[in-house]
Amino acid sequence: MAVAEETRILTLSHSPDPDDAFTWWGLVSGRVRVPGVRFEVTPRTMEQANRACLAERVDVAAISSAAWPHFSRKYAILGSGASVGRGYGPAVASRVCSSVAELDRATVALPGSMTTGALLFRLFHPLAATIEKPCSAVAEAIVNGDVEGGVLIHEELMNYAHKGLRRLECLGRRWLDETGLPIPVGLIAVHRRLGEELIARIAAAVAESVECGFRHRDKALTYAMNFSTQAVDGIGVDFVRMFTNEDTLALPEDCLAALRLLYAKAYVADLIPELPPVNPVYPGKREPKPSRVGLDWDYQYAI
Repeated sequence: MAVAEETRILTLSHSPDPDDAFTWWGLVSGRVRVPGVRFEVTPRTMEQANRACLAERVDVAAISSAAWPHFSRKYAILGSGASVGRGYGPAVASRVCSSVAELDRATVALPGSMTTGALLFRLFHPLAATIEKPCSAVAEAIVNGDVEGGVLIHEELMNYAHKGLRRLECLGRRWLDETGLPIPVGLIAVHRRLGEELIARIAAAVAESVECGFRHRDKALTYAMNFSTQAVDGIGVDFVRMFTNEDTLALPEDCLAALRLLYAKAYVADLIPELPPVNPVYPGKREPKPSRVGLDWDYQYAI
């Protein structure tokens, strides 16, 4: 008589945003499985997930790319499941500033200390005074006049005009202009205590989950919209299209180069504790490909 395989419960954290929900739909819906594993899912903002990994309280998490060097010895990163901006990314908005130059004399709210938006802003504007706010409170702080500017992430990237704010700078666009590279804003981290074999199986499942979402786009988008906080119809779908694409299936070489450069700049600026080697775990025998050509959606983000 066959003995039933014991189910291992792993904690999983993804952001309460439609792009992450689209990525994980295949696994959450049960269409994709990791044999012998069941995930307990807890939505967390990127900064909350970053902190959970710092405290080693989660097995698998969607994190900020900027946060990984703070716990890279404990967590591996995957070559699938990432969120990448090509000429777009976190943005700086204001109600009172009329130029980027004014930011260096302003107080700017950052969406947590370890988010990629916070790191990019500090690299580009080292003289600006900053305070930290939950990502959902940044736009409101600008509207209320508590700060002169703020770095927007998650769907606030798309909602700023609805709130009467002016976008002064797209940090992803500036990164592209200065480096010629995309900006990976989010990664999937897996605790190294799970072991190489299980991490490889999880990497394969994440890639399959992304592919599953693309094969069943209508269903995956319907599920993803349950996580949308869009102020205007269509924003949530646009947000998925921005950050779930070919790069999410498998990070190509230019994204790895971007991560290495981002970490090198951050390390020189004393914004991260160490300079980790960037060697993501790819599913199966997949390896990073050359820079991708085109998108998987009939969509281009308006800069």
